[in-house]
Amino acid sequence: MTVTFPRTDIMDFVDWSQATVPLTLMSRQEQSRLASGRTIGKDFGSALWFGDFTSVPLPAPLALQFEAMMASLDGVIGTFECGDMREDAQYPAAHSNGGFMDTGILVGVGADNKTLAISGLMAGFKLTVGDYLAFDYAGNRALHRVMETNSANNVGTTAYFEVRPHIRAGWVAGAPVTLKRPRGIFNLVPSSLKLAMNDSYSSTVSFQAIQAFSS
Repeated sequence: MTVTFPRTDIMDFVDWSQATVPLTLMSRQEQSRLASGRTIGKDFGSALWFGDFTSVPLPAPLALQFEAMMASLDGVIGTFECGDMREDAQYPAAHSNGGFMDTGILVGVGADNKTLAISGLMAGFKLTVGDYLAFDYAGNRALHRVMETNSANNVGTTAYFEVRPHIRAGWVAGAPVTLKRPRGIFNLVPSSLKLAMNDSYSSTVSFQAIQAFSS
């Protein structure tokens, strides 16, 4: 079978240890300070999701397979789907059993580029601060976190609510919104892939990853 990208099997192939750092937003900013002491912040665009992952000890046969899968990425070239791997991050907090139809639709994005609304949900469907959502656009994948708890109305449409990071240009109204196991598209951070033998029978794999965009 031909390997295709983004790979969808990387993050679910193994379990992750307590050494794994949950996804964090990496701002693309810098500061400068005037002679008066005033600090000026410069923002170079929407923040990117960053993750630092360490597998549990893997028995040798599983470790060999996973190492080969990671090698298929050709370092920073290949892409893969990745999200917050904590169990409680896989579904909205108010619907943590996943017992809902993943039928959300992007209604639109506010002029501030940090608010959006979703339709196509169950009446009263609740989104809680900290929930994740994802949607595709222009060959890319948006991955956002909810900043305001809100609920869909009786026809399954939410009011506009804030998310982070800020929403990039290129979104299209009507795009399907993923609330079940939302994932972004990531590359490996250069030279971050590490393989360590625990003993002759098990190994640990660790790496860092950063959200990737085609443009």
